[in-house]
Formats: sequence, structure tokens, C-alpha cells
Amino acid sequence: MNMLYVFLGAGFGGIMRYVISLIIKHPAGVFPVVTLCINLVGCLMIGVLHGYFTKYNFMPEIRLLCITGLLGGFTTFSSFSLENISLLQQGFYLQALCYSMISVCGGIILCGFGLFLSR
Repeated sequence: MNMLYVFLGAGFGGIMRYVISLIIKHPAGVFPVVTLCINLVGCLMIGVLHGYFTKYNFMPEIRLLCITGLLGGFTTFSSFSLENISLLQQGFYLQALCYSMISVCGGIILCGFGLFLSR
């Protein structure tokens, strides 16, 4: 049954990611703005949800559905990795470094902020 919760959540997360990618058009240039925005929003949301779920002792099934499934399907670490490799292969070293630093540092900061918001 737990796999079903993850499966359903991941399906909805993937749909949300796709819809956002349609709404936020990829601007001209090489910087992957859409993936960056999705990853940062996902980091904020995982912080908020984890904080609330811990504070209010939610059922493990809800955690699986929302955190493992929904946010796992929504965030895009595999896309992030591929886009970095692509930037490096094209010789855009500074863009790859900036993208990685903003994604990782911004993600950690926003996850912590999400935990703070949930308190």
C-alpha cells in the first residue's frame, strides 16, 4: 500500500512540474531557470511539510504521499544534473558553477526557511 501512496504522489508531482514548465517559459540563454525554480520551490515545500508533519504527528502514509511521492516527482535533481553536464560540455563553466551553487545553497536555505515557517 505504501508504494501506491508514493506512486500517486509522484504522478501528481510530475504533472505539477510539467504545468509549471509550461507556465514559466525558458528564457533565452543557457541558464536553466525553470528547473532552478522548481527545485527551490520543492526545497521550501519539503521544509514546510516536514515541519508540519513532525509537529502534528501526521500518519506515515501522508508523509509518503506528500514528501516522497509528490515532492519527489516534482523536484528535478536528475534534470539538474543533466543540465549541469550539458553546460559543462558546452564550455559554460561559470553558468554551471552559478547554477549549482544557487541550487544547492538556495535549496538548503529555503528548506530551513520552510521548517521555520512550519513552527
